[in-house]
This record gives sequence, structure tokens and C-alpha cells, in this order.
Amino acid sequence: MNTTEKYNCIVIDDEYLARKLMADYISKIPQFNLVGSFDSAVVAIDAITKGNIDVIFTDIEMPDMSGMD
Repeated sequence: MNTTEKYNCIVIDDEYLARKLMADYISKIPQFNLVGSFDSAVVAIDAITKGNIDVIFTDIEMPDMSGMD
């Protein structure tokens, strides 16, 4: 892996503190570029389909749509 290469990522979790904690961890990894944080998978769909997202950190059990869906 090229150390200057950045991977665009998003966080999806219905719990605010979990999203914040994950964003804090991501900010410490130079190869990751956090481009969004979402409280539901439904809301994140637009960013996933339109964006250049390489990595998704998601909660599995969420209302409306699971992280696996």
C-alpha cells in the first residue's frame, strides 16, 4: 500500500457516542479520510451511491435498515 494513498470512509451508527468514538479512531489513522457520519443506513445510501467510498464502518443492528442491508 502506498502510504500517501487515502481511503475515503464513512461511519453509520444509530448511536451518537458510537459514531463519535469511531470518528475519533479514524482521525488517528493517516490513510483514512472520513467523508461522512450518518445515523442510519437509509440516510447514508445517497453518499454511498454517489460518493467515492472505499470503506464503510457500520453498526449491524439499526432501525429501518441493518448495516448488512
